[in-house]
Amino acid sequence: MADAFQLSSDYLSESMADSSNFENTPVDTANPGFASLLTVLRQAKAGQVDKPTLEAYFNGLALHLEDVRQRMESIAIPEGFEEQAEQAFAATFVILDQMQGTLDCLGEYLYNQDESLLDEAIAILGGVHQQMRDAVSQIG
Repeated sequence: MADAFQLSSDYLSESMADSSNFENTPVDTANPGFASLLTVLRQAKAGQVDKPTLEAYFNGLALHLEDVRQRMESIAIPEGFEEQAEQAFAATFVILDQMQGTLDCLGEYLYNQDESLLDEAIAILGGVHQQMRDAVSQIG
């Protein structure tokens, strides 16, 4: 079991390193993702994205975030890894909370068109991306 957990950790590190470039990830309304959300938010701020695209991202990512939370809460921790897992889970839930904060700002923006909410969403998500890049660099 410990070998599988280490293999999973190694795979996660490699995957994160490959997918930690969030600055220019293309927008895909058919498959909205958190990697391209920053691009969408910046384009919205510049007036380059329509409301249906923002709604697609908001609705798709809200469902995805809830699914991720439920999956995280149901993960069984291998015996002997409880302490390491607790730290990793706590850090993951902080990031999930920040992602929720980004979506909350986007949802409010869709409701009232207050551009300061886009600024706040961009700031929150930019911070999350920086935390993820920092974590990947520490792993690698």
